[in-house]
Amino acid sequence: MKETTKVLKAGMCKEKITPKLGCLLYGYPRERRAARVLDDLYVSVLALEQKEEQVLIISADLCCIDVEQSERINCAIADATGVKKSNILYATIHTHSGPVTHTSAGWGEADVEYITDVLIPCSIKAAKE
Repeated sequence: MKETTKVLKAGMCKEKITPKLGCLLYGYPRERRAARVLDDLYVSVLALEQKEEQVLIISADLCCIDVEQSERINCAIADATGVKKSNILYATIHTHSGPVTHTSAGWGEADVEYITDVLIPCSIKAAKE
């Protein structure tokens, strides 16, 4: 009997998502703005493929994103890559040294410009790579 080899393909990529200086930082009880960059922030992607099935595991150096933003990002990545939305896991690392990406009472309003102009395009670029 001939043994079938199951090949698992894997790839990784990351894109810088460091916001502009002066952005409001998320998770502080008072307004705190980015004054300098000690370490850049990244979105990192692990892509896996076996047979016809593809999976993307994505980690963003951000505090959090809400369900609506996650849905928006996952749909954009699925449209750009052809990977099924149900096979995309998008997570954040919970750093307070990143921009506000989720509106919370007392913590600031989500930076929609950053999400639209930086986070989504960089997430798509890393996922496609």
